[in-house]
Amino acid sequence: MAKFVIKDINDDSAPRKPAMDEVREINGLPPIPKPATVNPNAPVSIPVMMVSETSRDEVIEQEAIAVQLETRVEEKVVDEQINKEEEHWMKSYWRPGMAWLWMLICFFDFIIFPIAYHPWAALTLSNGGLIHAAFAAVVGVSAWSRGQEKLAKIN
Repeated sequence: MAKFVIKDINDDSAPRKPAMDEVREINGLPPIPKPATVNPNAPVSIPVMMVSETSRDEVIEQEAIAVQLETRVEEKVVDEQINKEEEHWMKSYWRPGMAWLWMLICFFDFIIFPIAYHPWAALTLSNGGLIHAAFAAVVGVSAWSRGQEKLAKIN
């Protein structure tokens, strides 16, 4: 079995690493400058920001222009919100709803029910698969018309 030796923390027999100042000296770099000590009782100089001399009338005029610009922006935002047409949820979600319904019908009729009920005949293929033709027509035409609506909004 392997023997593990626990070294004493205070053992100085291991080669020591040189300190950063010794490394700089060995490599020929100048020593790190020492930070200057600051007297806490010394007076502190606070930089003063130069302010351009503007008259009171100019300041009032600039504030009036800023208020006018702000009201114009607010008016534009309100106009955009008023002009935005809010669609009823049924009008906006019937297309994806039809696609999801068709996907569920296919999933259950061709995957789930044939596994669960071994002698399974697909119900949607009776009548020549007319339901798939109808769903394909409705989903396809509605997707195309929705694309045309979006293009009309852009232009």
